[in-house]
Amino acid sequence: MTWEDIFSCCRTIAEQVKRRYGRPDIVVGILRSGAIPAAIISMLLEVDEVYMIRIVHYDDSMPPKEITREPKISRFENVKTCVKGRTVLVVDDLVRSGKTLRSIITEIKKAGARKVISACIVLRESDKKPVMLPDIYVVRTAQCLRFPWTRTKA
Repeated sequence: MTWEDIFSCCRTIAEQVKRRYGRPDIVVGILRSGAIPAAIISMLLEVDEVYMIRIVHYDDSMPPKEITREPKISRFENVKTCVKGRTVLVVDDLVRSGKTLRSIITEIKKAGARKVISACIVLRESDKKPVMLPDIYVVRTAQCLRFPWTRTKA
């Protein structure tokens, strides 16, 4: 995917969020690769509160390999105190198994969010059915797409 593709997908997500749910109070990006789309989407939606949560589940290889059986969440305390009674948009670049998405949405709901909306640029199809699908996605493919920010060997 090119940067132009990313901006186009982020615009599509922002438009769908606004049309279906209205403007969220908070945008949460899933580090590392969800940080860039989260920042772009928050600007398009004019949402000033943007937080990042780190979740370890896959490595950075192509295609990514699962490195933990279940996602491990960190950097959540800064988000936990802000979500109570509010609408939260969770953004990642790609959803494959849905485990990362399910883990973070569960924690945000436990922290008292009024509503949690999920979005990603790519829904990656595989042989296994995801445990959770995002509310909004733009591209659905079985291919392993490379994002502009994907690390390449030096």
